[in-house]
Amino acid sequence: MGILLRVIAYNLVWAACVLGAANGNTWIGPLAALVTVAGHIAASRQRIAEAKLIATLAVLGLIVDSALMHAGILRFNEQALIVPLWFAALWPAFATLLNTALTWLRGRILLTVLFGALGGPFAYFSGAKLGALQLNNNLTLALVVIAMEWAIVTPVAVWLGQRFGTSVKGQLFESEATDVSKSAAPIALEGGN
Repeated sequence: MGILLRVIAYNLVWAACVLGAANGNTWIGPLAALVTVAGHIAASRQRIAEAKLIATLAVLGLIVDSALMHAGILRFNEQALIVPLWFAALWPAFATLLNTALTWLRGRILLTVLFGALGGPFAYFSGAKLGALQLNNNLTLALVVIAMEWAIVTPVAVWLGQRFGTSVKGQLFESEATDVSKSAAPIALEGGN
């Protein structure tokens, strides 16, 4: 599974989660995430390391987004102790990008912070506009808090990806050597640490 395919798969999972929830089909997104994560792990040279990374990000995401929900920044139709499964399923899907499409962020802390601070709020705002969730009535407050969340979580996620994903020749996936030359983004593959 190449880098471009992983990016497409993640975006399809995002659409399935958000549009599914907006239309009352909350099971579609988690199913799409499960298929994507399973395919990702199956393609990995280090399945256990990738599974640990994905599980770690899933727990981290569940905690931070549930905290935002309890703080009133995020609201869902389903009221529970934690965010709904369709929303939580986005985190393991996001984790599949850390050792593939997002390796170019490694060692670039300011760029990683900016990437998270802009990308996180954009995704949440888009999800709200599509009807999958609601943001706090003070939209500016909600977007600033979400930006702060992602400005912190993104560098942590990239670091975790590097920590869990270091392998022989710096390549976690067999197809990555050919995908790097085809990628539009500058990918910085690193040797074992």
